[in-house]
Amino acid sequence: MKNRVVVRAMAGLILAVLLAGGLAACGAFTSDRELIIGISTDYPPFSYVNAEGELAGFDYEYGKLLCENLKAKCEWQTDPFENIFDRTAQGDFDLAVSSHTQTEEREQLVHFSDPYYYSYGQFVRRAGSGAELDGSGVIAVQTNGIYERYMNSGAFENYQILFLENQVMAFEAVAEGRADLTIADDVLTDLAVNQSTYLAGGALGAFERVGEPIIPAPGTPEFDALGTGAIGIVVTKDNEDLLPDINRAIKEINQGQAIATVSEGYFGRNIVSQGP
Repeated sequence: MKNRVVVRAMAGLILAVLLAGGLAACGAFTSDRELIIGISTDYPPFSYVNAEGELAGFDYEYGKLLCENLKAKCEWQTDPFENIFDRTAQGDFDLAVSSHTQTEEREQLVHFSDPYYYSYGQFVRRAGSGAELDGSGVIAVQTNGIYERYMNSGAFENYQILFLENQVMAFEAVAEGRADLTIADDVLTDLAVNQSTYLAGGALGAFERVGEPIIPAPGTPEFDALGTGAIGIVVTKDNEDLLPDINRAIKEINQGQAIATVSEGYFGRNIVSQGP
């Protein structure tokens, strides 16, 4: 009888070890889980380097809350925005928290989390310029993003497109008269129109909206280029097992006061509560 008890105890121990190994293989987070996160430094107020030489911005603060929720050890690696998506897709980072819009084309290369906020394309001009979407003129656009794809969709063949390294440069081009219009996420254009605080402390002057935010309908060229407006965390194909925990964390973070306070500080409103 004693031998049977020992055998049963050993069998139970082996089963427990196997189950624990299986859970680890399925991506369950532990306190020593290490993640490499890619983030840009040229997309204020979402991600930038502050006057003290430290990472700052809404995306960075969101990422810190994510790491805290997941109880993961996170290493932040930076690159210009135009490189972050491609480097994540090729596996340089485990994930990217850098305001990437979910599109069908991008989903072929990476996984997207549930949205942590929504944003839609909005054209703006320098206040008082009178520039319109009238079939001619110069549009300044950030390269290697959804708006470059939109400009190449065939709807803007009669415009001159000025492709620039980042969105701040695009705003500058409009402010300086080198471009008539620019298009950016409406969270950013709201700042340009209402505050301009992150644009050289407001020194670039005021901007005005041109038209309404673009909320594409499925099956249209705008939808193919711009997606749904959902901004998600980009996860490499090899790290699909992380998604359930990341999505759980996003839900919990978005329901909390901490991110609401962060968002109010950068945007004057809680952008994570916005949706279609």
